Amino acid sequence: MVKKFYDTNVFLDCPSVLDDFTDVVVPATVIDELENIKTNAHKDNEVKFKARQAVRAIRQAMKEDKLSIAFPYNKALAEFDYLGFDITDDMRIISSIYWYIMERKEQNLEPCDILFYTKDTLCYLFAKILESSSDWNNMVINSGYTIRIVLVDDIQGREVYK
Repeated sequence: MVKKFYDTNVFLDCPSVLDDFTDVVVPATVIDELENIKTNAHKDNEVKFKARQAVRAIRQAMKEDKLSIAFPYNKALAEFDYLGFDITDDMRIISSIYWYIMERKEQNLEPCDILFYTKDTLCYLFAKILESSSDWNNMVINSGYTIRIVLVDDIQGREVYK
């Protein structure tokens, strides 16, 4: 089984992800960012429209029980802090992947593969930094989970880096 996590920018720039929420996990921080975008007076109307579309699609998928929500994971955020970074929303989104793994482990659910999609190069790099951290790498490997971080290129969501 593969679970897909999307960064906020993927919801905005790759509308095809709104068509199928099968095996999607939405970080709570993404929902917060979408809300901030759709109500921000400084954003242009097209971006606000895309945010509203994404929020409606997420709400509908929640009503149909088609997706899960994940929350920031304090231990992952502490790892970023330990590495000397200021905590950003990107890091909260990335940490939600680890929260999701811990929740599944507590429920004795089978490990799964996780794909994290982002169009944000810095978010991709922060995810790679956390992935290379020995503590987090050991937690994932020892639990049977695999995480693949994907930087997407364009509106069709083609992969650039893995």
